[in-house]
Amino acid sequence: MKYLFVLVFATFAYGDDCIKVKAAFDIGSGTTKMKVGRVNTCLQKIEKILLEANEPVAYKEKLQNHPKNLLGEDIQQDGLNALLKLKKMAQAYSPVSYQAVATSAFRTADNGEVVAKKLAIDSGIDIDVISQKEEALLGFAAAVSKSNKEVSQVLVWDIGGGSMQMTSYNKLGKFDIYEGKIASASFKKLIIKNVQKHDPKEVKTPNPISKLDYQTSKNAAKAYAQSTVPKTIKEKIQSGAQVLGIGGVHYYSVRGQTKVESKYDHSTLESTISSKLAKHDADIGGDYASTDVSNLILVKSYMEALNIKEVEAFRINLADGVLLSGKSLIK
Repeated sequence: MKYLFVLVFATFAYGDDCIKVKAAFDIGSGTTKMKVGRVNTCLQKIEKILLEANEPVAYKEKLQNHPKNLLGEDIQQDGLNALLKLKKMAQAYSPVSYQAVATSAFRTADNGEVVAKKLAIDSGIDIDVISQKEEALLGFAAAVSKSNKEVSQVLVWDIGGGSMQMTSYNKLGKFDIYEGKIASASFKKLIIKNVQKHDPKEVKTPNPISKLDYQTSKNAAKAYAQSTVPKTIKEKIQSGAQVLGIGGVHYYSVRGQTKVESKYDHSTLESTISSKLAKHDADIGGDYASTDVSNLILVKSYMEALNIKEVEAFRINLADGVLLSGKSLIK
């Protein structure tokens, strides 16, 4: 299935046949997210989110530790269990469709497409493995629908378990996209392997992270950002574009740890990181303790490298984009 991305600015009359209840799933590299929404399909507008739920599924971590770069039977079963649990919750709202997109872990696994097809058959959910460009544009579509800024004055920053995207729309009618390869799971692995000199197959968490670990990993991430983020994205940031953070890393991990309503800056991140150093997973708590502190460091590193002064976190993931777009996403 291929997708066509459209920004809709026009308004027109519509009837009740435009209103549909749909279920959408974002099968990320570390979490499977679901949203059930009442959608105006004529205006491509989400009128109301009726249900939102998430289930942790460590696709990327399992993939990174598999000797043949495969999604093994154990993680496949975990993934199916998560989808079936979420779908059962959605059925109370009688959605007309169940659609999902699968991202980085499925793109990079040698059996990613095969596993996605098997999960689709076993769950009864329409699943597409999408490219990183499609992932970026889906997130952008969902985020700009929530922003009060001009579409050309927004930069959407999405960090997942396996990939990172920065997306902007220029006045020439084209998208500028950064397709980053470092994200939550891969940055955690970088700290464990390259900074702390442990074997990620044996050591599953970088915590406790020392001050030296923090500085070393931050310097590595800053250097990577400075060398890989394209000039057009850097210029968009320097022009004063509003930086919208979407996905679980920004909204749940960073916003949750900093305890802000929606916006965080350098000083907020620095003080939060300082309070988390030298703590074990049990002290940090939660299902994502092993990546929470490294997520803070990753975001802080990129903000410093690209001179991002402030990020506003939105409760948005790719499921919002799937609700908006249905079977017509991006080309």
